Amino acid sequence: MISREKLLSQNAKRYADKRIFGEDYRIQSLSEREKADYEIKLQDKKSGMSTKKARALFLCRVLVDESNKRLLKDEDVDAVGEMDGRIASAIYAVALDHNGYDETDIEELVKNSEGATG
Repeated sequence: MISREKLLSQNAKRYADKRIFGEDYRIQSLSEREKADYEIKLQDKKSGMSTKKARALFLCRVLVDESNKRLLKDEDVDAVGEMDGRIASAIYAVALDHNGYDETDIEELVKNSEGATG
């Protein structure tokens, strides 16, 4: 059985290096706190979050450079929305899996937010 100390020491980031359409991408895992912050942002009625914007924001938060520093800021969400859809979708699929999400998780969070605003 895992000890409390060992459980709480599992705080190192994980990284996935993937070659997608001829380019190398590094995707970081999010901590439980970072995932919660992201999910709260999706449910914030004032953010006007759509599924499209939620996907772009997720990419902003998980793409990192070779030094493991974020490549993008949250403010880059609109520019990410203009990326080639096939490339963005391929990166998004890898990032979801690497972070323990599936497509429906994000859609449900956004849908719940939309229902709350209606």
